[in-house]
Amino acid sequence: MRIAFLVLVTALAAGASSAATQQVVPLGDRDIVLDWRPQELFRVGENETRAEEQFARVAATAFDRNDNLYVLDADNHRVVVFDRGGRFVREFGRRGNGPGEFGVPMRLAVTADDHLVVHDAANRALIVFTLDGRHVRNLPLDSDVGLGGVRFFAAHPQGGVVFAMMPAVMMRQGTPDIDTAGLRLWWQKSLAEGAKPTLLRTVPEAEKRAPPEVRRDGNRVMVMQQAPPAFTPDVHFGLLGDAVVFNRTADYALNTVDESGNVGRVLRRPFSPRRVTERDKETERQRRLEALRLGPAGQVIVFGGGGAGAPPRSQDDVRRAQEANIRTLQFAEMMPVVRGLSSDDRGRLWVWRYTDQPGQPGVIDILAPDGRYLGTLRDQPLPSSVSRSGLAAYVTVSDLETPMVVVRRLPPEGG
Repeated sequence: MRIAFLVLVTALAAGASSAATQQVVPLGDRDIVLDWRPQELFRVGENETRAEEQFARVAATAFDRNDNLYVLDADNHRVVVFDRGGRFVREFGRRGNGPGEFGVPMRLAVTADDHLVVHDAANRALIVFTLDGRHVRNLPLDSDVGLGGVRFFAAHPQGGVVFAMMPAVMMRQGTPDIDTAGLRLWWQKSLAEGAKPTLLRTVPEAEKRAPPEVRRDGNRVMVMQQAPPAFTPDVHFGLLGDAVVFNRTADYALNTVDESGNVGRVLRRPFSPRRVTERDKETERQRRLEALRLGPAGQVIVFGGGGAGAPPRSQDDVRRAQEANIRTLQFAEMMPVVRGLSSDDRGRLWVWRYTDQPGQPGVIDILAPDGRYLGTLRDQPLPSSVSRSGLAAYVTVSDLETPMVVVRRLPPEGG
C-alpha cells in the first residue's frame, strides 16, 4: 500500500538520547485469562438521522475526567462531544488553516490539565482547545519535528502530550530523500505560547524501508513510500504509568522510556514469532478491507509555502487504490508477537498480540502502571480509549457500514 505526502522539503535536525543500563523484567509465559465482560452503555454514529452522528471517519476518541466522550471526525474536520450517557453536547472545528480550524486532523488527547489537543498534519501544528471547545492557540511543529504523519499521540500524566513522528523528508544535494534515522519521540510538556517539544528519543524502524519514489509537480515534490509486506515487524508505542513504551522487534520486548529519554526496563514475555499461514493471509486481507469502511486509511497531504494544507483531491481514488493494494497484498514470512499497543487513563498498558492459532484475532495482555502483568483478554477488540472510571470506546461500523463508536463499561476489576 502506498501513502503519498506532498511536501516542501527541509533539513532535519539530528537528536538522540543516551541509553541507560537496561533491566530485563520477565513477565512469565502462562496467560492468566481475565473474565472481563464489558457492558454496552450506548452507541453514537448508528443513527444517521441525527446530523451530529453522521461521522465520515473516526480518527480517534478520548474521555475527560467526567467521562465525556470526544470523537475526532477527521474528514468532517470537527470534534464531537457526547456526555457519559451518549447525549450530544457540542461540536467544534471546521475545515481551514485559521485559528481552531483543521486541515488533516489525525489524533486528539485530553491532557491532565483539562485541555484538548489535536494534531493536524496539514497545518503542522498541535491545536489546543479548552474542553468546551474554545480555541486557545496553535503550537506550530518545526520541520525538525517531522513533516510526515503522527504514529503515536497521547496525553502524558505529567502534562502535555507525547507523540512519535514518522520519518521526515529532507533535501540531500537537491534530491528529496526519506530520513532513515527512525521515528522521533517528542514530549510537548507545556502548552504555553511559543513552547517547543523536547526530543526524548529516536527509535529506529524495525526493518529498513525500500527507497522512496520521488515525483515532481512544479515547485512541489511527491514522495511515494512503499509500505512493507503485511506482518513485517513495526514500531508500536504506548504509555505505562509515566513512562513511554515502545516495541520494535518481532519479539515481545517492551522498552520503557523515562522523562530523560533513557530506556530503563525491558518487559519481556518468552513468545516467539511463528510462520505465516494462508489462513493468516486471508484473514488479514479481510480485516484491512473491513477497516476501509471506517474511512480511507491513508491521506495525501499537501503542504504549501506558508504551512497551510489542503485535503486530498479525491478520497475515492485513494480508497480504490487501497482496495486494489489489499487484494494483492504481500506478506512477510514470519508473524511478529506484538501487533499493537494502547494505553488507558489509569496508566495501564494494553498489549495486543498475535496467537499461535492461525487466523485468530489475537489476545490482549493488560499490564499495571508499575509493569506487573495482570492478565489476558480473549475474544475482545482493542479499545480506542479507556476512561479513568472504566468506560471503553470502540470504533467500529454500523449496519449501514458507516463509522460508529460503541461505549462499554468494563467490570470493576477491569475499570
